[in-house]
Amino acid sequence: MKVDNNFTQQIEAWLDTKHDTVDNIMQGAALLYRIIPNAALQQQIMRRPLRYADKVVYELKKHLQYRLDGLTLQHVRNIDTETIPILAKVVEMGPTNEQTDDLPGSEAEDGEKEDPTMIVRRGKRDDHELLPAKIQTLWDKNSERWNKIKNAFETCKSLNKSCDRYEYLKFMKEAWYTYKHDMKEYDSFDMDKYVESADNDNLQLTKEVLSARSYLSKNKSIFASLKNSDSEDDKMTAANLLIEMQKRVDILVNSGADHAMKESTKNELIALGLQFEKVPAKDTSVQEPAGEQKNDITNAPTQETNDAVSDGEGKEN
Repeated sequence: MKVDNNFTQQIEAWLDTKHDTVDNIMQGAALLYRIIPNAALQQQIMRRPLRYADKVVYELKKHLQYRLDGLTLQHVRNIDTETIPILAKVVEMGPTNEQTDDLPGSEAEDGEKEDPTMIVRRGKRDDHELLPAKIQTLWDKNSERWNKIKNAFETCKSLNKSCDRYEYLKFMKEAWYTYKHDMKEYDSFDMDKYVESADNDNLQLTKEVLSARSYLSKNKSIFASLKNSDSEDDKMTAANLLIEMQKRVDILVNSGADHAMKESTKNELIALGLQFEKVPAKDTSVQEPAGEQKNDITNAPTQETNDAVSDGEGKEN
């Protein structure tokens, strides 16, 4: 059924008038009766039109909302019937469920219907703190969006008529599609590819630091599991992994990037046995035997000696 735009304009025109005369109220009542042929309500208005003026205005404003969106009351009822059961399942399962049905009328950006089994949310990523601010924001905004969807659904439960629910149905449908779209982007963000393509001129953290933080984030739970294993092989693997993890911690400490870590994350790593102490740069120079002058020029090898060594001479037989 198509929306009668001329009738919609009549409703708008009447709402723009003053509702202080009997004739005016009865005109509004006639418009309302065309939408909802409620004979009992119509008789009450006819008996006391001025008393029901606010009621007529309220009802027509309510119905005008969906008509301006190109919908009839039957369309709204259909959306209500299809949407509420799906959202009831979503709210009951909570925001961390991986699969849900799609809401009616939700379309992808290219105009095609979304996959009804699209992953919604897998939970907060272990490497959340390492993600670019733009990707982290997707999670934060979706947390707020989820609460709004849930609150709107709870409000709908207290409303009996589809037309009364329309404002909330419209919001939930749009918010749910945005929620799924943003969570898919959050879940699918490729951290490894991001680290590889990092441009140091445009990032505060170097590739090495990003890689170190990513390595620690991915392996801290693996190490904890191996460490607590009864298998000797697992314990050996854990010992080797701890060495590799400590190398990454040293990178963060020596670059000062450890200060950007959350205290809870740092404490978690410390509890695993990692040490956040600045490691002096390794001295690659040859250490002189005790008692000899380290920089005494008389101890320096001559060019002749160097040549002999390079030719294989001067070595013990």
